[in-house]
Amino acid sequence: MAEVESRIEKRAAGATQPSQERIEGKLGEFGFWMPKQGYKESSAIQRMKRLKTLIKRGANLLDPESVKEVIAKQSGLRKLKP
Repeated sequence: MAEVESRIEKRAAGATQPSQERIEGKLGEFGFWMPKQGYKESSAIQRMKRLKTLIKRGANLLDPESVKEVIAKQSGLRKLKP
């Protein structure tokens, strides 16, 4: 919890939202990294599509809490019973 709070404080101290170009660059890196690690091209393509969908829905891929929030808000997900 303290780690998350410190990341939030660092961003609040003057960092702006990550630029779209930076995020797209990271996506490109990820797309090239997967096949190098032995993943099938089809797996890389599907994951890239999913990540782009998250971006379209408002997720900041560089912020795990933002990604979790967008996923939690998606309709059609089954709720887990305790």
